[in-house]
Amino acid sequence: MKLPLQHLTSKRPDFAPGGLYGDLESFLQSYRASCPLDLNAARWRENHPGSSFSEWHAEAKALVLESLHYHPGPVDLKSEVLEVEQREGYRVEKVVFNTAAWSRVEGYFLCPDGEGPFPAVVALHSWGKSFLFGKDHVVSRGKSHPRLDEVIQESLGGRFFGDDLARRGYAVIVIDSLYFGRRAPWGAKLLNGREELWMPPFTDPLDLDVETYDRLYTQANDALTYAGFGYLGWAGTTISGVHFWDDSRCVDYLLSRPEVDPSRIACVGLSGGGRRVNLLAALDDRIGASASVCWMTTGDWSHLYNFTGAVGSACTMGGLWQHMDYSDLGILAAPRHAMVICGQDDHLFSPEGMEDAARNIREGFAWAGVPEHFLFHYPKMVHSFPLESQNAAWDWFDRALK
Repeated sequence: MKLPLQHLTSKRPDFAPGGLYGDLESFLQSYRASCPLDLNAARWRENHPGSSFSEWHAEAKALVLESLHYHPGPVDLKSEVLEVEQREGYRVEKVVFNTAAWSRVEGYFLCPDGEGPFPAVVALHSWGKSFLFGKDHVVSRGKSHPRLDEVIQESLGGRFFGDDLARRGYAVIVIDSLYFGRRAPWGAKLLNGREELWMPPFTDPLDLDVETYDRLYTQANDALTYAGFGYLGWAGTTISGVHFWDDSRCVDYLLSRPEVDPSRIACVGLSGGGRRVNLLAALDDRIGASASVCWMTTGDWSHLYNFTGAVGSACTMGGLWQHMDYSDLGILAAPRHAMVICGQDDHLFSPEGMEDAARNIREGFAWAGVPEHFLFHYPKMVHSFPLESQNAAWDWFDRALK
């Protein structure tokens, strides 16, 4: 049995434990300590001397897929192009396609000018900051909105990274994640009647300024989102399952486009998008390279230091974490190329959790025989994806795919 977690103390003096659960903490930690973690890559390797990485990979991947509790089955995308806008060096298409028989999503497809086929990127938007926007965090619509402008400046160095990738010669697909943008739960509370988010100047039926409205909207949608996890459980599934299969259908969409080279596909995402990268790169072998930004840790550290704020109920998958650690998802990307970007001053994750996860993944890639296919980028930055880190990720994609 493992030691209780409360002995873990972060070296960052400003980083206090935030996940403890009062009188129930000892119950939870004792139960967690009893879990076998038998599919943790390092532990499995110790317990199966002479066995191969591919044997562990097959067993671990099967468990993750089962723990999603979601599989939409074969799907006819029935894709359509709704709008086309030519920009300097590339075009932007607004598209729609099916991700399940019960789910049709809207997205942007960006295609560079010139003769393809081009390498392509599944771009995954972040979770936090504002529920008003999803895919619009990644691709500019050529319009300004005060809340969106703030997010782009604070989190993305003032640059829409989907547009930047297209200018660099990559095709790009991005959709709204469930609960964001056009997939927010319209018709509930403050969300009612707010599907048009681009009314210039910003106006609102409640006659509120944009900051007040966004705060109230985010509070309402946040409550609805976490209630939604319960609804998903009632329906027999998980948000992780919906995320993975939606994102995997984005790969399907890329492969349906003659402009895209099917052998050169990557994925990238910040924060909640980074969590989605971890799943997509682990489970979809068509992803040749990935960059997960500001979402990597180990389970013990995340529980103590920010379970509710980062590794919350959005990340739970029944039965999975009894057998594996979060960082094992990173190892499942091997032998393909995987980059993990973390910030030394990220307020959502302890440095120990990020560093332990990177060490585990590095050892896993070495076990797979491809240590050079993993890169840990660990600059002094907050929870964000600034220009320096974006450029490092694009260089990584260039080396892996071009």
